[in-house]
Amino acid sequence: MVEYRIDGGSWIPLPATDAASGRYSSTWEPVESDEGEHQIQFRAADKAGNTSLPLSVTVTVVLQTPFARLNGALSASPDQVYQGLEEQFTYTVTNDSPVSFDDMTVTVLIVDHQTQDVKTTLSGTMAVPADTIATGGITHFTTDLAPGTYDAVLQVAVPDVPESRILSQTTFEVVPSIDVTKTTGGSVNLLVWVNDACRLYAGGDDEGGHEGCGGSHGQGCGCGHEGWTECVRVDLLENILNGAVDDYYIVFDPEAFEDELRNPQYTDILILGDHQPLRYKVRAELREKVFSGTGVISSLWLRHFIEPDEDDWWDISSIFGVRWSGHLRPGEQQVETVV
Repeated sequence: MVEYRIDGGSWIPLPATDAASGRYSSTWEPVESDEGEHQIQFRAADKAGNTSLPLSVTVTVVLQTPFARLNGALSASPDQVYQGLEEQFTYTVTNDSPVSFDDMTVTVLIVDHQTQDVKTTLSGTMAVPADTIATGGITHFTTDLAPGTYDAVLQVAVPDVPESRILSQTTFEVVPSIDVTKTTGGSVNLLVWVNDACRLYAGGDDEGGHEGCGGSHGQGCGCGHEGWTECVRVDLLENILNGAVDDYYIVFDPEAFEDELRNPQYTDILILGDHQPLRYKVRAELREKVFSGTGVISSLWLRHFIEPDEDDWWDISSIFGVRWSGHLRPGEQQVETVV
């Protein structure tokens, strides 16, 4: 007679498979609670009742392989991504088995949600020790993906197992990119008043240091008064204006400025210098242009040239429609005014 027992339990008769050859066998079908290491002992007895010493063998019951016990999670961010921008895939792999995976291949498949065609395969490797949770991520620019819905599928593989496993999947959407068209406002026609002291202190074709500088865009204007630091370099000014505005016209005395100020074609006004003051009526016209939307830029325009009139004594604190109050000592403060 032959008997066996498992983990020190009761002895159980082992049926003879072939009594003539002395073969005995039995089938044990473990359940989930039997997973793990077990000791199986055998003993035999003859007809006289003599019993042998037990023989032992250790077996490990594994109902699920360590690779099959892996679990995972996958997320895609953002849920909606503009075509051409990057999509971030973050994944975790949970290994609750006693076996470590030192060279696991992690793959994120981007699959068309409708056709299930694989559009892109993103792969990397990672180590997942026993009884740990490992985290990783892959970034992909969506330039190659047409607008639509896609499934991201997390798949893992290890060297000793021939087949890979899908652990998780998620869905994201690629939306059409935003078309941005650079637009500018309407054309800029600039009236420029070079209000410096060159007409008074230097000679030239224009009764001053500016050689015929009264022309419009495209007509050359030299300086003609080199060495005068108070003079505006009209040649440099024109280089700037040629690339900055659609058209411009430069004048050098207040009378010409007053005449051109009434021309409705000018969208903006630039005043450089403070040599000559404006009459009250012209100041009022300039202020009204500011109120109606004309842009005005003034450099070096000083308050002491704003003189009160009988008609605007109440408004002596206003220039171009901007009011001031109080006084600042020169050299100690800097004031920036946006008109």
